[in-house]
Amino acid sequence: MSHKRTKDAAKAAEHTLEFREEHKLDETDIRFLGTSQDGTNQPQSFSRYIEHCGPEAVQWTLPDSKRGVICFIDFAARDVDALVENLNEKEWLESFLYLNEWAFQWQDYITRVTGRLTKSVRLIDFKEAKLSGMNQEATKRDSAAMKMTEDVYPQLLKTLYICHAPAWIQIPWRILRPLFPKRVIEKMDFINPDTRPNERDRLLEHLEEAHLPVRFGGKYEAWPTAFPLPALYEAWPTAFPLPAL
Repeated sequence: MSHKRTKDAAKAAEHTLEFREEHKLDETDIRFLGTSQDGTNQPQSFSRYIEHCGPEAVQWTLPDSKRGVICFIDFAARDVDALVENLNEKEWLESFLYLNEWAFQWQDYITRVTGRLTKSVRLIDFKEAKLSGMNQEATKRDSAAMKMTEDVYPQLLKTLYICHAPAWIQIPWRILRPLFPKRVIEKMDFINPDTRPNERDRLLEHLEEAHLPVRFGGKYEAWPTAFPLPALYEAWPTAFPLPAL
């Protein structure tokens, strides 16, 4: 679906299958291992990554069991200098891979249950971000990780919302923009949802107002978020039967 020519689409699918086999991604169900500091049995690289993040820094959630994964990122809550100093590039990529595989497994499951292609959205909050918190090496690694995941999870991400971006970010953004994959750039949307209702409404296309944190203009007050993971198919409403495959 991400390629115009059948030949390119087949090549991309082949690459994805080879990638999944190389990393043994089809061998383990990781949906209930979690994506936070209190998770268990997580890859060592991911555990090392979140050691240098506040509890609100990276939150991969599933507020609605019949809709896509919602990722909340508090940009200022990541200690990017410590991350660059203590993690190598391989560990960085492995951490991104773990999070994207977690999202993919849930969205593949929801897609099969509901019969609708399910995608994720990400909200990156720059409200408390400072220029001193920018790290070019961290940005290079993030862009490399995004390219990797876009190639092997081509229909995973719907939109990447950049929220509350300060005016000073425009200059470094123009410099760093070429580092990011074109497909990611095309999915970016700069918004201020807590002060502009029409921009908040764009978020409400993906989650209920009751599930949208207050800092993004919604009514959900807990931060970090505390959405429980849903039960699996047997406990789901019969209105959403598992389709024949």
